[in-house]
Amino acid sequence: MSRKTGRNDPCPCGSGKKYKRCCLNKERSQQRQRLISGRAVERAFDWIDQHRSKAFHAALHEQYFAGLEEDFWEEIAQLSPELADMFESNAAEWCLVDGRDLASSESPAPRFIELVLRQPLAQDEREYLKLLAQARLDLYEVDETEPGEGVWMVPVLEEKRRRIRVQETSASHILQPGDIVGARLVGADPAVFSGAMYPFEQPQYLEIRDRVFKQKGRSKRPDAEWVNRCIVDQWLRVLAGPAPSILDASTGDPILLTTLLYRVHDWDELRRLLESQKDVAKEDEDAWVRLSPEDPDRPLCSLSRKSGNLEAFARTSALADEADDWLVELAGEWLGHPDVSIADPRQLWKERHHEPSSPHDDLMSNKRARSFTMTEPPRARCGPGRQGCGQPPGRSSSGPGRRG
Repeated sequence: MSRKTGRNDPCPCGSGKKYKRCCLNKERSQQRQRLISGRAVERAFDWIDQHRSKAFHAALHEQYFAGLEEDFWEEIAQLSPELADMFESNAAEWCLVDGRDLASSESPAPRFIELVLRQPLAQDEREYLKLLAQARLDLYEVDETEPGEGVWMVPVLEEKRRRIRVQETSASHILQPGDIVGARLVGADPAVFSGAMYPFEQPQYLEIRDRVFKQKGRSKRPDAEWVNRCIVDQWLRVLAGPAPSILDASTGDPILLTTLLYRVHDWDELRRLLESQKDVAKEDEDAWVRLSPEDPDRPLCSLSRKSGNLEAFARTSALADEADDWLVELAGEWLGHPDVSIADPRQLWKERHHEPSSPHDDLMSNKRARSFTMTEPPRARCGPGRQGCGQPPGRSSSGPGRRG
């Protein structure tokens, strides 16, 4: 367990200053803001739980989960605990901020957060909830991180590029430049993350972008409600849908990470043969890369010595077959028959989404989901009335397949 940083210790951010003269006050300020935001959201859910529980639960399933099939819930029941928390936190925040009370006699139906803002609240809680109500769910790319300080985000669906600074110490250590996330940025100069986070890979982001502009046409600021719907729909499909196809950019073949392990009868002769080839680049004493004759910047396979054997690695089965043919022709008399192992990235993707990962794999995997994890786990209050949001209507959260 790491020792707590003392006031006179060097600041963990690496500035060289003492902690008390650097990040201590900033962290205290952020802690105060987290307490305010957490208390405000807790108050909001308490009121909804007492007064609009049935309408809130209906909104979750009729608005946030609109159109999902029964097998979606079977997939959701298999999520890792970290992703299950993320799933329910995102759903809870969306329904609070964007969900509408369709049982209301008002027209148009009010959002739940609007109903909460009509109730007696402490001034700092009201100010935060007003900012949260104004924050739109949008798609951002991480442009720059300032460890210990915050991150710079760029809205990727806007025509004109602009950077927004987000003050978030924890996110500055987790997010990386180039990451694409759906998020709400609350306030300005600097903003803060609301709590919900929708991480996407590049192909998924491109699908969202294409859908946004195909429906609405290119504009400087696409319709906020449509962007919101596209982000939610894509993320739910990613969570419960099949693993995405992963293709090799140079060949267009499906990526199947293939390793060939050969017993070597004479390493000196094999090394001499490899290093005599013009299309083989030597990496170090026992590692080589075979390059494409047509494109010297494109590797075809890598070769290395592993416990006295030769390991050949290729990105696709076709490249592995080509590597085997080439090695047999080049040095077949010095090599035994290979043992073959194959790793399918689609299976790795499924394991990542359905098995526990490291505690910090996702921004929402722990208490940094601050607006929804201040006193209870997200699933406990995701559906007011304690029905939970990770179930289709009519199922209790204690039913089969649910984690406790």
